[in-house]
Amino acid sequence: MEAFVNAHESFYCSKTLYIDQVLNFTIFISRPNMSCQRKRISDGQEKCCDDMGATKRLSSVSSPSRKKVKKNQDDIENLKFGMSDKQRTISPKRQVLSASPFNANTDGKSFLTQSSSKSNLSSNYVKSEKAIEGNNSSAGNEDIFNFDDDFYDDFGDDFHDNPGSDARNITTDDVFKKIGLSQKTQDAYRKKRNISNLYDWQKECITDPKLLKGENYILSLQTGAGKTLIAELLMLRETLVKNKSCIIILPYVAIVQEKIISLSIFEELEIFVEEYAGSKGRIPPIKRRKGQSIYVATIEKGNILINSLIKANRIKEIGLVVIDELHMIGEKGRGAIIEQLIFKYQMFGSGQIVGMSATLGDVNEMCKFMKACHFSSDFRPVKLIERVKIGNTLYDVDGEGDLVFHREIEVNEKVKTIDSDGVVSLIKDIVPQKSVIIFCPTKKNCENVCKMVAKLAPKSFKKPNKERQEIIDNIKNENDGDIEEAMEIGIRAGIAYHHSGLTSEERHWIETGFQNGTLYALCATSTLAAGVNLPARRVIIKQPLVGIDYLGKSQYLQMIGRAGRAGYDDKGESITIVGAAHEKKFREMLKLPLNSCQSQMLDQVCLQGFLLDLIYLKLVEKVDQLPYFLSKTLAGIQDNAECLSLMEKALESLKAQDMARIENGIFIYTIFGEATFVSNFSPECANILNENLLKDLNSGVVFSSHFHLLLTLIPYDIGSLINWDLFHDEFRKLSASERQMLSKMNIQEADILRQITARRKAEKGTPPMRLYIAFIMLDIWNKIPLSNVAKKYDLQKGWIQNTLQSVCSQAQRIQRFSELLENLWPLKLLLPHVIAKLNECKNAELVPLMNLDCVKFGRAKILYDKGFKTVKSIADAQPSDLLSSIEQISLEQAKRIIKSAKTTIDQMLISQEEERILYGLSL
Repeated sequence: MEAFVNAHESFYCSKTLYIDQVLNFTIFISRPNMSCQRKRISDGQEKCCDDMGATKRLSSVSSPSRKKVKKNQDDIENLKFGMSDKQRTISPKRQVLSASPFNANTDGKSFLTQSSSKSNLSSNYVKSEKAIEGNNSSAGNEDIFNFDDDFYDDFGDDFHDNPGSDARNITTDDVFKKIGLSQKTQDAYRKKRNISNLYDWQKECITDPKLLKGENYILSLQTGAGKTLIAELLMLRETLVKNKSCIIILPYVAIVQEKIISLSIFEELEIFVEEYAGSKGRIPPIKRRKGQSIYVATIEKGNILINSLIKANRIKEIGLVVIDELHMIGEKGRGAIIEQLIFKYQMFGSGQIVGMSATLGDVNEMCKFMKACHFSSDFRPVKLIERVKIGNTLYDVDGEGDLVFHREIEVNEKVKTIDSDGVVSLIKDIVPQKSVIIFCPTKKNCENVCKMVAKLAPKSFKKPNKERQEIIDNIKNENDGDIEEAMEIGIRAGIAYHHSGLTSEERHWIETGFQNGTLYALCATSTLAAGVNLPARRVIIKQPLVGIDYLGKSQYLQMIGRAGRAGYDDKGESITIVGAAHEKKFREMLKLPLNSCQSQMLDQVCLQGFLLDLIYLKLVEKVDQLPYFLSKTLAGIQDNAECLSLMEKALESLKAQDMARIENGIFIYTIFGEATFVSNFSPECANILNENLLKDLNSGVVFSSHFHLLLTLIPYDIGSLINWDLFHDEFRKLSASERQMLSKMNIQEADILRQITARRKAEKGTPPMRLYIAFIMLDIWNKIPLSNVAKKYDLQKGWIQNTLQSVCSQAQRIQRFSELLENLWPLKLLLPHVIAKLNECKNAELVPLMNLDCVKFGRAKILYDKGFKTVKSIADAQPSDLLSSIEQISLEQAKRIIKSAKTTIDQMLISQEEERILYGLSL
């Protein structure tokens, strides 16, 4: 091995190298006489390299090194995804980061050689370590990147040899041909996405040989720059040209649902688009004989999906994994899951990983971890103007992050007591012609600001409006005739609020109204910034706070990134309202660079779960293999010593919990460990759950109602403020057998009465908290309307809906857990019925209809009452049939419902055929 490393050290030393001493000794490898890598600077482009030839770190919108880019807007009105070929843009900065080859004993030390010559580079490259590792190898053989002439054949001779050639000389048609899509596919996709021309950076990125040849890739571009288009083209190429399936990882259920609708156009190309969020998604997925799938998954469900494919020896079916909002790898909790799924796919899979983010800081360590190329650009399709309001003065944010006086704002003394921050004065000049998003620190503040703006809005804004009334009626139909007073007042004036307390149906109608211009303003929490695609002409940040925490740089950039819509606006504007108490911290934040992503796996609990996955996926068989594999994680790259120290503690904990045994240095599986892995519980949670389940079963299941089983399914991480008087009332409604069951859990009426007197706060996971949540779920189980339950417990409907989803997911995991543990066999038999009932909860006959696009509970009930009782009856209908039967439905919605019904039937038939083949029943 030493000889191997020395040989390749010599190979590297013989090449021309640039050393970027600023970026932690990142190596830049250039190829002599490689004209396609020469730096081309023309009008409207700016230099991407510093004087040493090193690529500078991508600067944020407000960073000191920000450059202003002049853009020709001639064709912007005709484009949504791209610009004309004449559009002048900033030349992207493209990097491939790595260290030189090393094995487990070299500690990742890089071999550095000073360059003897300087050449202008269009892109600065550093080759990423490309390890080809066996499933259980303790040392890796490194695949050295060869700069042979064949590598650039994709570009043809003109692109190689013409120094003046660049992305602007490639037509959009050429780009689509280069990635291998047929003319029919090109035409269909471009028509559906309304693509005239691609941006120059998109052309350069999508035709990069490294990307096309399957190297991992990180895209760092501002919000709205067009990263999604790159991901979609790569997924089309993977499914239609390379005949592999794809996974796209998104942070939230709502974004997964939006993406499912957005990607539904792919189904016309015989690509299956499957949802993996909440309780949706088959594990493992159906293996299809014909056609490929795009699995659209949340972070948690994506990790489960990858585990199941590895376990079933099917991970090679996945050719591409796209991870949106990659910067979330640095967030506590979920960040560790992202790191784990990336690592597992790299070690087991044979495809490509593409990560995307608008708010990544220093990416050196991320590129090393992912073995990835880095492509970045400051390009933004619509000019963004950043401003800050302090007192009555409006300031511009300059390129250095400093505040420069812009103008004084007139104060309306009549409304100052109602609108102390002057929000209305900041929106009155553009609404209702243009749209506005007002980011508020809390959900309650969203509702209050919505009411305030609606109250102060001119009378002309509040005139009867058919489209706004339709939104109100649709929300009422979904909520059994109920709508929040503040929401109705706001919608009538053209404004609404948007936060996690809304139901998915309420969010759908509000988002639709905002997108089509019926609503001109949204008051939203910060989750909208990283959520669904709802850009606006102007973004107002009411306070530099998220909850009670100060606004971070990444959150700030995501919020202001919503300003300006390509194809609709010629510019976007952001205004942050900063009070005296927050001015100093806000000014400091503007000047800060983006933080680099710090691994969240340097935590014993997270590491335990990761080690359990490695053991039960059979990635490691021996204890002495773990240090090598951990050194390849982001945690190991950032702090290997701490990672190894935590590994020792985590292993001892796993042994103590009977998750795994070690004999002669070899891992021995346990049934309990396998059940924990299969159900995707953390080891800590699995032990608590197992103990409580056994205690409940040994006390006897109460069969007089489903209450006992519902209580069993309540997750341990959900909490709420408890109304102890209501708690006591619900407790007294329980049967004697149910009270007896609770007494064995140390919950007695005397304890409740003491709580009423003390008014102490119950913690998450405690018996009183889980019992209170069970009372709420029992009302839902008994088909009490959601709005009534919300009023009864003084909770937001969206919170109850999300809790129900969590209970459904927990039930599925407990079912998988109990299937492997013999002493939990009653649950294996009882839970399937409970899960089915929980997923229905309202009306069983409406559930199939509610799975269709544009059909929620209210519309499903109308369809059923009008004779459309099955999905097939809708699939056989004409749009005119639905229009004549349902009020407040558009022709486009009718078409979507029918199309969704046809797709549902087609997929069901295909799935049944696949299952028949699986069981050997096909003719």
